[in-house]
Amino acid sequence: MNADNTTPRPWLAHGCVIESASRCVATTRGGIARADWQDDCPDARLIVRAVNSHAALVEALEGLDRILQRAESNASGNPEWNYVSEKINAARAALAAAKEPA
Repeated sequence: MNADNTTPRPWLAHGCVIESASRCVATTRGGIARADWQDDCPDARLIVRAVNSHAALVEALEGLDRILQRAESNASGNPEWNYVSEKINAARAALAAAKEPA
């Protein structure tokens, strides 16, 4: 397990079975995994992409947020900032959600 008590990454999708190097993490179909599910598991691939990219995306948004905080202080009162501010607030909300415990 990692420091956050999660299964080590990277995770891999083998059909509908999601695995790490050490164990099976989950299946995206109920019951026992079968080899004939190999081509019909976009959910497994989506879960694996999300899990494997999570830490990098959080780190990138944290870095952008530090930059945007400086820009925000320089742009207050600028009417064009309202549009940009909505996008920044959405990114901050997404970052907060990504950091919430499961």
